[in-house]
Amino acid sequence: MTAYALSIRLLLKDKGDSKTFTFITTLFGGIAILFLLPFEKITYLFNFQIIIVLLLLSFSFAVTDLLFIRGRQLEEVSIVSILVQLGNFWALVGGTLIFKEALTMSKIVAVSIIVLGSILLIWHKQKITLTKGKYFIILATILFTLSSFVDKKMSIYFSASLYKGLLFIIEAIILFLFFLPKKFQAIKNEFELHGKVIIIVGPLLSLAMFFLIKAFQSGGEASKVLPVFSLSLAFSVLAGIIFLKERENIPKKIIAMILVLIGTVLLQVF
Repeated sequence: MTAYALSIRLLLKDKGDSKTFTFITTLFGGIAILFLLPFEKITYLFNFQIIIVLLLLSFSFAVTDLLFIRGRQLEEVSIVSILVQLGNFWALVGGTLIFKEALTMSKIVAVSIIVLGSILLIWHKQKITLTKGKYFIILATILFTLSSFVDKKMSIYFSASLYKGLLFIIEAIILFLFFLPKKFQAIKNEFELHGKVIIIVGPLLSLAMFFLIKAFQSGGEASKVLPVFSLSLAFSVLAGIIFLKERENIPKKIIAMILVLIGTVLLQVF
Protein backbone atom coordinates (compact mmCIF):
# COMPACT_ATOMS: atom_id res chain seq x y z
CA MET A 1 0.00 0.00 0.00
CA THR A 2 2.90 2.35 0.69
CA ALA A 3 4.46 1.72 -2.72
CA TYR A 4 1.04 2.18 -4.35
CA ALA A 5 0.45 5.53 -2.62
CA LEU A 6 3.88 6.85 -3.54
CA SER A 7 3.68 5.74 -7.17
CA ILE A 8 0.33 7.50 -7.69
CA ARG A 9 1.63 10.76 -6.25
CA LEU A 10 4.85 10.53 -8.29
CA LEU A 11 3.05 9.83 -11.58
CA LEU A 12 -0.06 11.98 -11.20
CA LYS A 13 1.12 15.10 -9.40
CA ASP A 14 0.03 18.09 -11.50
CA LYS A 15 -0.51 15.97 -14.61
CA GLY A 16 -2.54 13.15 -16.15
CA ASP A 17 -6.20 12.16 -16.09
CA SER A 18 -7.13 10.43 -12.83
CA LYS A 19 -10.07 8.51 -14.35
CA THR A 20 -8.02 6.98 -17.16
CA PHE A 21 -5.19 6.28 -14.75
CA THR A 22 -7.63 4.45 -12.46
CA PHE A 23 -8.89 2.28 -15.33
CA ILE A 24 -5.39 1.28 -16.46
CA THR A 25 -4.14 0.46 -12.98
CA THR A 26 -7.31 -1.48 -12.12
CA LEU A 27 -7.14 -3.54 -15.32
CA PHE A 28 -3.51 -4.52 -14.88
CA GLY A 29 -4.05 -5.11 -11.17
CA GLY A 30 -6.78 -7.62 -12.01
CA ILE A 31 -4.64 -9.36 -14.63
CA ALA A 32 -1.69 -9.58 -12.25
CA ILE A 33 -3.63 -11.16 -9.41
CA LEU A 34 -5.01 -13.89 -11.71
CA PHE A 35 -1.44 -15.20 -12.00
CA LEU A 36 -1.79 -16.30 -8.36
CA LEU A 37 -4.57 -18.76 -9.26
CA PRO A 38 -2.22 -21.78 -9.71
CA PHE A 39 -0.92 -21.31 -6.17
CA GLU A 40 -4.33 -21.59 -4.48
CA LYS A 41 -7.03 -24.19 -4.21
CA ILE A 42 -9.76 -22.72 -6.42
CA THR A 43 -13.12 -22.38 -4.67
CA TYR A 44 -16.17 -20.45 -5.84
CA LEU A 45 -19.93 -20.15 -5.55
CA PHE A 46 -22.05 -18.40 -8.15
CA ASN A 47 -25.77 -17.77 -7.94
CA PHE A 48 -27.99 -14.84 -8.87
CA GLN A 49 -27.63 -13.12 -5.51
CA ILE A 50 -23.84 -13.42 -5.41
CA ILE A 51 -23.49 -12.17 -8.99
CA ILE A 52 -25.56 -9.07 -8.15
CA VAL A 53 -23.43 -8.43 -5.06
CA LEU A 54 -20.23 -8.79 -7.12
CA LEU A 55 -21.52 -6.25 -9.66
CA LEU A 56 -22.59 -3.75 -6.99
CA LEU A 57 -19.36 -4.23 -5.05
CA SER A 58 -17.28 -3.70 -8.20
CA PHE A 59 -19.17 -0.46 -8.88
CA SER A 60 -18.58 0.66 -5.30
CA PHE A 61 -14.85 -0.05 -5.59
CA ALA A 62 -14.78 1.81 -8.93
CA VAL A 63 -16.19 4.96 -7.30
CA THR A 64 -13.89 4.48 -4.30
CA ASP A 65 -10.78 4.16 -6.44
CA LEU A 66 -11.75 7.20 -8.54
CA LEU A 67 -12.11 9.26 -5.37
CA PHE A 68 -8.91 7.91 -3.84
CA ILE A 69 -6.77 8.49 -6.91
CA ARG A 70 -8.16 11.98 -7.51
CA GLY A 71 -7.60 12.80 -3.83
CA ARG A 72 -4.04 11.44 -3.97
CA GLN A 73 -3.43 13.56 -7.06
CA LEU A 74 -4.48 16.70 -5.18
CA GLU A 75 -3.02 16.03 -1.71
CA GLU A 76 0.35 15.13 -0.26
CA VAL A 77 1.04 11.44 0.39
CA SER A 78 1.61 12.10 4.11
CA ILE A 79 -1.74 13.90 4.51
CA VAL A 80 -3.66 11.22 2.60
CA SER A 81 -2.04 8.42 4.58
CA ILE A 82 -3.15 9.88 7.90
CA LEU A 83 -6.67 10.82 6.77
CA VAL A 84 -7.23 7.26 5.59
CA GLN A 85 -6.95 6.17 9.22
CA LEU A 86 -10.39 7.65 9.89
CA GLY A 87 -11.60 4.40 8.38
CA ASN A 88 -10.61 2.69 11.61
CA PHE A 89 -13.58 4.36 13.30
CA TRP A 90 -15.94 2.88 10.71
CA ALA A 91 -14.17 -0.47 11.01
CA LEU A 92 -14.86 -0.48 14.75
CA VAL A 93 -18.53 0.45 14.30
CA GLY A 94 -19.09 -2.00 11.47
CA GLY A 95 -17.20 -4.82 13.16
CA THR A 96 -19.41 -4.42 16.22
CA LEU A 97 -22.78 -3.97 14.48
CA ILE A 98 -22.36 -6.29 11.49
CA PHE A 99 -20.00 -9.03 12.68
CA LYS A 100 -20.86 -8.86 16.41
CA GLU A 101 -17.21 -8.40 17.33
CA ALA A 102 -16.53 -7.51 20.95
CA LEU A 103 -16.66 -3.78 21.69
CA THR A 104 -14.13 -3.22 24.45
CA MET A 105 -12.94 -0.07 26.17
CA SER A 106 -9.42 -0.66 24.82
CA LYS A 107 -10.77 -0.67 21.24
CA ILE A 108 -12.70 2.55 21.86
CA VAL A 109 -9.61 4.24 23.35
CA ALA A 110 -7.37 3.00 20.52
CA VAL A 111 -9.71 4.19 17.75
CA SER A 112 -10.20 7.53 19.57
CA ILE A 113 -6.44 8.07 19.50
CA ILE A 114 -6.38 7.29 15.77
CA VAL A 115 -9.23 9.71 15.07
CA LEU A 116 -7.48 12.37 17.22
CA GLY A 117 -4.36 12.04 15.07
CA SER A 118 -6.42 12.43 11.89
CA ILE A 119 -8.28 15.49 13.23
CA LEU A 120 -4.96 17.06 14.24
CA LEU A 121 -3.88 16.91 10.62
CA ILE A 122 -6.86 18.91 9.34
CA TRP A 123 -6.96 21.35 12.29
CA HIS A 124 -5.64 24.71 11.21
CA LYS A 125 -5.77 27.89 13.29
CA GLN A 126 -8.61 26.82 15.60
CA LYS A 127 -10.76 25.38 12.81
CA ILE A 128 -11.00 22.27 10.67
CA THR A 129 -9.82 23.01 7.13
CA LEU A 130 -10.99 20.63 4.42
CA THR A 131 -9.83 20.97 0.82
CA LYS A 132 -11.42 19.24 -2.17
CA GLY A 133 -8.72 16.56 -2.06
CA LYS A 134 -9.36 15.88 1.64
CA TYR A 135 -13.10 15.57 1.02
CA PHE A 136 -12.39 13.00 -1.69
CA ILE A 137 -10.14 10.97 0.61
CA ILE A 138 -12.56 11.00 3.56
CA LEU A 139 -15.50 9.93 1.38
CA ALA A 140 -13.38 7.26 -0.31
CA THR A 141 -12.29 5.94 3.09
CA ILE A 142 -15.90 5.54 4.23
CA LEU A 143 -16.82 3.73 0.99
CA PHE A 144 -13.74 1.50 1.19
CA THR A 145 -14.51 0.45 4.76
CA LEU A 146 -18.14 -0.33 3.94
CA SER A 147 -17.06 -2.31 0.86
CA SER A 148 -14.51 -4.18 2.97
CA PHE A 149 -17.31 -5.42 5.24
CA VAL A 150 -18.96 -6.96 2.17
CA ASP A 151 -15.55 -8.33 1.17
CA LYS A 152 -15.31 -10.14 4.51
CA LYS A 153 -18.78 -11.64 4.02
CA MET A 154 -18.09 -12.70 0.42
CA SER A 155 -14.57 -14.03 0.97
CA ILE A 156 -15.86 -17.30 2.45
CA TYR A 157 -17.26 -18.32 -0.95
CA PHE A 158 -14.13 -17.83 -3.08
CA SER A 159 -10.40 -18.38 -3.16
CA ALA A 160 -8.73 -15.01 -2.61
CA SER A 161 -7.02 -14.68 -6.02
CA LEU A 162 -10.16 -15.60 -7.99
CA TYR A 163 -12.35 -13.31 -5.92
CA LYS A 164 -10.16 -10.20 -6.11
CA GLY A 165 -9.22 -10.91 -9.71
CA LEU A 166 -12.91 -10.96 -10.68
CA LEU A 167 -13.61 -7.76 -8.76
CA PHE A 168 -10.73 -5.89 -10.38
CA ILE A 169 -11.64 -7.04 -13.90
CA ILE A 170 -15.35 -6.20 -13.46
CA GLU A 171 -14.39 -2.84 -11.94
CA ALA A 172 -12.15 -2.10 -14.95
CA ILE A 173 -15.04 -2.86 -17.33
CA ILE A 174 -17.34 -0.54 -15.34
CA LEU A 175 -14.73 2.22 -15.40
CA PHE A 176 -14.23 1.82 -19.14
CA LEU A 177 -17.95 1.83 -19.97
CA PHE A 178 -19.20 4.57 -17.65
CA PHE A 179 -16.34 6.78 -16.47
CA LEU A 180 -13.62 6.86 -19.10
CA PRO A 181 -13.45 10.03 -21.22
CA LYS A 182 -12.67 9.48 -24.93
CA LYS A 183 -11.99 5.78 -24.26
CA PHE A 184 -9.02 4.50 -26.34
CA GLN A 185 -7.57 7.93 -27.07
CA ALA A 186 -7.47 8.68 -23.35
CA ILE A 187 -5.67 5.39 -22.68
CA LYS A 188 -3.12 6.14 -25.42
CA ASN A 189 -2.54 9.63 -24.00
CA GLU A 190 -1.97 8.29 -20.50
CA PHE A 191 0.60 5.72 -21.68
CA GLU A 192 2.41 8.41 -23.68
CA LEU A 193 2.48 10.64 -20.60
CA HIS A 194 3.65 8.12 -18.01
CA GLY A 195 5.27 5.34 -20.04
CA LYS A 196 5.06 1.61 -19.36
CA VAL A 197 5.79 2.14 -15.66
CA ILE A 198 2.06 2.76 -15.21
CA ILE A 199 1.53 -1.00 -15.63
CA ILE A 200 3.13 -1.83 -12.27
CA VAL A 201 0.94 0.50 -10.17
CA GLY A 202 -2.23 -1.62 -10.29
CA PRO A 203 -0.56 -4.87 -9.16
CA LEU A 204 0.72 -3.09 -6.04
CA LEU A 205 -2.89 -2.37 -5.01
CA SER A 206 -4.30 -5.73 -6.09
CA LEU A 207 -1.67 -7.61 -4.08
CA ALA A 208 -2.47 -5.48 -1.03
CA MET A 209 -6.17 -6.32 -1.44
CA PHE A 210 -5.31 -10.01 -1.96
CA PHE A 211 -3.50 -10.14 1.37
CA LEU A 212 -6.40 -8.30 3.03
CA ILE A 213 -8.79 -11.03 1.88
CA LYS A 214 -6.36 -13.72 3.07
CA ALA A 215 -6.37 -12.02 6.48
CA PHE A 216 -10.18 -12.12 6.58
CA GLN A 217 -10.17 -15.78 5.51
CA SER A 218 -7.74 -16.59 8.29
CA GLY A 219 -10.32 -15.46 10.83
CA GLY A 220 -9.14 -11.92 11.45
CA GLU A 221 -11.65 -9.50 12.98
CA ALA A 222 -12.60 -6.59 10.72
CA SER A 223 -12.01 -4.13 13.57
CA LYS A 224 -8.44 -5.45 13.93
CA VAL A 225 -7.51 -6.44 10.37
CA LEU A 226 -8.39 -3.14 8.68
CA PRO A 227 -6.29 -0.99 11.05
CA VAL A 228 -3.22 -3.10 10.21
CA PHE A 229 -3.16 -1.10 6.98
CA SER A 230 -2.07 1.71 9.27
CA LEU A 231 1.38 0.14 9.31
CA SER A 232 1.90 1.68 5.88
CA LEU A 233 1.25 5.08 7.48
CA ALA A 234 4.73 5.55 8.95
CA PHE A 235 6.43 4.61 5.70
CA SER A 236 4.12 6.83 3.63
CA VAL A 237 4.54 9.90 5.84
CA LEU A 238 8.31 9.54 6.07
CA ALA A 239 8.68 8.75 2.36
CA GLY A 240 6.55 11.76 1.47
CA ILE A 241 8.78 14.00 3.58
CA ILE A 242 12.08 12.52 2.36
CA PHE A 243 11.47 11.64 -1.31
CA LEU A 244 8.62 13.95 -2.34
CA LYS A 245 9.81 16.99 -0.36
CA GLU A 246 6.48 17.34 1.49
CA ARG A 247 8.04 19.53 4.18
CA GLU A 248 5.04 21.64 5.24
CA ASN A 249 3.82 21.17 8.85
CA ILE A 250 6.32 18.38 9.53
CA PRO A 251 5.91 18.46 13.37
CA LYS A 252 2.12 18.16 13.04
CA LYS A 253 2.48 15.26 10.59
CA ILE A 254 4.92 13.42 12.85
CA ILE A 255 2.69 13.85 15.93
CA ALA A 256 -0.38 12.69 13.97
CA MET A 257 1.58 9.69 12.66
CA ILE A 258 2.70 8.71 16.15
CA LEU A 259 -0.86 8.97 17.53
CA VAL A 260 -2.23 6.78 14.73
CA LEU A 261 0.49 4.17 15.20
CA ILE A 262 -0.09 4.08 18.98
CA GLY A 263 -3.81 3.56 18.39
CA THR A 264 -3.11 0.80 15.87
CA VAL A 265 -0.73 -1.03 18.20
CA LEU A 266 -3.28 -0.82 21.03
CA LEU A 267 -5.92 -2.37 18.76
CA GLN A 268 -3.69 -5.36 18.09
CA VAL A 269 -2.45 -5.84 21.67
CA PHE A 270 -5.75 -5.70 23.57
